[in-house]
Amino acid sequence: MLSFLGSLFSKTKSKKPSKFKNRFIPNLETLGERIVPAVRFWNGSTSVDWTVASNWDGNNPPGAFDVASIDGGAANAPVLYTGATRSISGISLTNGGKDVTINGTLTVDTTMFWDASKTLGGSGSLCIDGGTFHWTAGNISVATVRIDDAQSNAYLKIYKGAGSLTSNNVYVGASDNSSLVVKLIISDANNADKLTSNLVLGTNTVITVYYGGTVEFHHDNGSNTTGGIVGGTNSVISNHGTINFLYADEAGQTLQITCPLSNYGDINFGSSTQAVKVALALPASSPFDEAFLQSGSSATTTLWAGSSLTATDIVVETGLFQTAGSAGTIYLIGNLTFTGGTLLIGVTDGNLQTLDVSADCVFSGATV
Repeated sequence: MLSFLGSLFSKTKSKKPSKFKNRFIPNLETLGERIVPAVRFWNGSTSVDWTVASNWDGNNPPGAFDVASIDGGAANAPVLYTGATRSISGISLTNGGKDVTINGTLTVDTTMFWDASKTLGGSGSLCIDGGTFHWTAGNISVATVRIDDAQSNAYLKIYKGAGSLTSNNVYVGASDNSSLVVKLIISDANNADKLTSNLVLGTNTVITVYYGGTVEFHHDNGSNTTGGIVGGTNSVISNHGTINFLYADEAGQTLQITCPLSNYGDINFGSSTQAVKVALALPASSPFDEAFLQSGSSATTTLWAGSSLTATDIVVETGLFQTAGSAGTIYLIGNLTFTGGTLLIGVTDGNLQTLDVSADCVFSGATV
C-alpha cells in the first residue's frame, strides 16, 4: 500500500498551460505634448514695463498659455506700452492687485478676474478672445474693449460691485459679420452676485453689438427700486446683433436706461417666460434727439407679454416694432414717430395690447 502511495506522489505532474499564453498586448502610442497653464507673478522690481522679464518672478513673463498674476505688494504697477502686443491665457489680482495700464494690445483667451478696487485703463485695447472676463469690482477705462471669438466662446460678465465703464468703445462680436458666440452679460440670472446698482457709462462711451454678438442684461435691484444703465454725454448703445433685457421682475421694479439706444438688429424687452418693466430716457446732457432709434428693414423690437416700456421719444424709421403675448404695454411720454416701420399692437392670443400716447404720435408711410 505504501509503495503504491509512494509511486502515486512521485509522479511528475503535467505543467498547466499559462492563462496568459494568448493574451493581447496593445500597442502604445505617444500622445501630443500637453501644455499646462503656468501662473506668472508680477513683482515690478525693475520698472513698470510689462515686457521686461525681470519684472516677473523668475524672469518669466507670461506667455500665450500663462496666467498673469498682479500682486498688490509689487513695487510698481504694470504698463503695457504703446506698440507692444501680448497674448496671455488669463489674468488675476492677488492681495488687492494693482492698477493695470494697457497702452498697447493685451489679448486674453481663457479666463480673467477683475475683482479688486483697481482700474484697468490705458489708451490701448483689451481683447477677450475666448473664455470669460469676470468683473466684480473696480473700474474699466481702457480705450477699447473687444469681446471677440477667434477660438471659443467669449464673454464679459459684469457682476454686483463693478464700477464704471468709461472705455471709448466696447465691441461685442466682430465687424466682419461672422456669426460668433460672444456675449456681454450684465449680471447673471443664475448667479448670486446679480447687479444691484447702476452700470455707469462714461462720456463718449459707445457699446457696439455686431452681428452674431449678444448683450444680456439681468438686473435684480430688489423690490420697489430702480436701477439700470446710466449714460454719460455722447454715450450710446448701437445694436446690430441681439440685445435681451432679462431679469426677475419684482413688484414695482423698473429697469432705467438713460442712454440712447439705436437698433439695427433684434432687441427683446423680456421673453416668452419673463416680463420686465423698462424706462428709456435721455441723460440731461445728451445731444441726441431720441431715446430709441430703429433703422433697417430687418430690425425688430419686441415687447414681450406682461412687459411695459416707457420712453421719452421713440423713432422707428424702418423695421418691425411689436408686442407679443398678452398685455404688453407701451407708454409714450415723448414723441412716437414711425416713418416707414411697422407698429404691431399684437393680437397673437386675442388679448388687447395697449399703446398709451401722451405726446405727439406721427405715422408717415408706416404700417400700423
